[in-house]
Amino acid sequence: ASHSPVECEVRAEFGQVTKLSEAYIPSIVEWEARLEQFCTQARRLLQRPSRALEAELRAPLPPREAVHPPVGMYVMNWVALPKYGLGFRLSDGTMGTLFNDNTSLLQPSNSDEYLYVRPYENRSSIGRYRDAEFPAPLNKKRVLLHAFGDKIAQNFSARVDRDIAAGEDEPALVRCLLQALTTNVGIVFILMGNVLQFNMHDHSKLFLYRDSHIYYKNPNGGKWHFDLRQGPEMLLRNATIDVEQFLLCLAYAQKVLHKWDLPATAAAAAAAAAPRPPSKR
Repeated sequence: ASHSPVECEVRAEFGQVTKLSEAYIPSIVEWEARLEQFCTQARRLLQRPSRALEAELRAPLPPREAVHPPVGMYVMNWVALPKYGLGFRLSDGTMGTLFNDNTSLLQPSNSDEYLYVRPYENRSSIGRYRDAEFPAPLNKKRVLLHAFGDKIAQNFSARVDRDIAAGEDEPALVRCLLQALTTNVGIVFILMGNVLQFNMHDHSKLFLYRDSHIYYKNPNGGKWHFDLRQGPEMLLRNATIDVEQFLLCLAYAQKVLHKWDLPATAAAAAAAAAPRPPSKR
């Protein structure tokens, strides 16, 4: 695999991170700095003299979590029609469409209920409608939802990766895709529950979630979980992963976040503007 630097060219954007998301927008925005710090530390370790690196890697391992938290819900399939928006299927079977007006129409799996999510002043209204009582003004969007859903069902597999989706909690949570961005390398999704999903053209996947957790699946199907709080030493101790390819993937994610015009809440903006205390040296 090539380890040459990856440029991030934004191709198209669907939706805005406004609905159902205020509580974790700051965390999403902060992932850029987290990735930069982690990659910088890992590069420094890789550049150390062999003897120093070997000695460090012989040190006792820090305690690890017995079970890594699963990502939960993720986007399995999608179809983009720029004139209307983005149709998608989630891992819980929900079919949905993120329309260009930033509204979403969702139909949970094996249900005759529809959920209509509409942003309103950085909040959301959520309408729940049975098929028989569906509002006439939204009929065109329902037709488009079914058209997207039929296209996805006919062209894509519905096999769920249980290593990613296992152990989903909060069953009452509205399952929703908030925003998507296509680039020259792949497509990126922001999902309910503070999840960033990167699908690359080479079939590798990267998930950033719960503020510090990374789940990575390479093009050959190899899967790894890392917790940034354990530092890059955990990455270098893992002999089964292509470290350079993984760091390249993280660098791409960082570039995407740098170019993506994601909003910050008023609290986050105020915190960023506040003067910082002098660092101790």
